Amino acid sequence: MSHVVGIHCDNVPWTHDPNVAFVDMAGEELLVIEAERVTRKKYQGKELIFGDFSDPHRHLSAFLGSHGLTTVGVDAFAFVINANPYRFELSSYLEFLERLLGADRRGIHHLMDELLAGQTPRVANGICNRPTYLVRHHTAHSGYAWYSSPFDRAFVFAYDGGGFDVMTQIAHGTGRKLGAFENLPDQWFGFLYTRVTKNVLRYLTGSEPSYGAEGKAMALAGHGAPSYLARIRKFLTNAHALGGFDVSQESLRIYTDPLLFAPDCATYEGERRFAFAADYAASWQAYFEEAVLSTLEAHTHKVG
Repeated sequence: MSHVVGIHCDNVPWTHDPNVAFVDMAGEELLVIEAERVTRKKYQGKELIFGDFSDPHRHLSAFLGSHGLTTVGVDAFAFVINANPYRFELSSYLEFLERLLGADRRGIHHLMDELLAGQTPRVANGICNRPTYLVRHHTAHSGYAWYSSPFDRAFVFAYDGGGFDVMTQIAHGTGRKLGAFENLPDQWFGFLYTRVTKNVLRYLTGSEPSYGAEGKAMALAGHGAPSYLARIRKFLTNAHALGGFDVSQESLRIYTDPLLFAPDCATYEGERRFAFAADYAASWQAYFEEAVLSTLEAHTHKVG
């Protein structure tokens, strides 16, 4: 019987949704431990799994042992890589990876190079001296969606506000296989919501919203009407992009500015301020839905 332990425990600053999954590959057993459910602190809990990071193997073994699990019967570990270390100043994260994977800095860079080339690097004696596979962020998203689905054949669409080297990915699942991964480099659907969330909540409260507040923008959209949808379409149309929508990073940085929709909005107060914010959110929600569905439809036609 084959057992695999999957670990997700990094982001910028690598504290996002730490969790561990213990999987029997025969499909008979599955134990998922979400650290934030234990710490009761949203997005936090990496210390619960790896302690102070000085000896991650010992702390991980103790963590698994506290849940009645042992590394002796583990055939392999899978570790999800979120933040590309080359895009951020993450020296402490690279040091952690060195200890975790038993590799020096040159070895870590080689592994990152393999990931950037679309491979799934294998470290022979990695976590707890077991074979360890590094998995890209969106591949993990796609894998969870596909292997927990009831379908025999489908394409899998994964997007969010961050990742290893891409924001949006399409893959194809057939039977027990998931592959044909395709990155959509200019379709930043998750980043769209990140920008809209920051803008609308900063407009309402006067301060920077906390990490992961996109749900508040979604709720706000339910109180408004898509009054500015036509203008957004005019701003963000690109006939050359898959689906015909411009969802690139630079365009979203520019065209999500609330002042483009109501030059006097900074002077709005009370109910008028809330109403504008709700309409702004509702308009972007409507655009988001159109862009996603159009992209999926275009991809369907492309692959036949």
